[in-house]
Amino acid sequence: MTPHYLLVEIYEIFARDPWCGWGVRPCADIPAGTFIGEYTGELLDDTQASERHDSTFLFETRVGSETFTIDAKYSGNYTRFINHSCSPNVKVANVSWDSEESQLVHMCFFTDKLIKCGEELTIDYGESWWENKKFPCLCGSDECRYRFGK
Repeated sequence: MTPHYLLVEIYEIFARDPWCGWGVRPCADIPAGTFIGEYTGELLDDTQASERHDSTFLFETRVGSETFTIDAKYSGNYTRFINHSCSPNVKVANVSWDSEESQLVHMCFFTDKLIKCGEELTIDYGESWWENKKFPCLCGSDECRYRFGK
């Protein structure tokens, strides 16, 4: 009889540098296409989100045709520490649990390639995130699109 194994990915939150703060890396290799986690936090409407002075942990989502924002600053999980890279190794997918039109669209993270143990998990924050930033991207990628700011 072949033994069956349950692989449990364990992630480490680590102090990255003074500019990016914290980061997330796996404690084991993770195959391409693996579910990393869901971005969680406080669900805000547009008015509440615009009143937040710290946009560090804001992530936009939808409920039906309405736009909402997930603020992970005080009640998020480890996914809030996944940093930006212009050459990311993790993709964000909009996932729906049910077929109801007015349901919350969940922001889920999946590996885009094999990620080696200790390699930092990164996503692309996208151009709209960088539009209002007054500092350059420090991802260090050869394909960096925001190294000189907007």
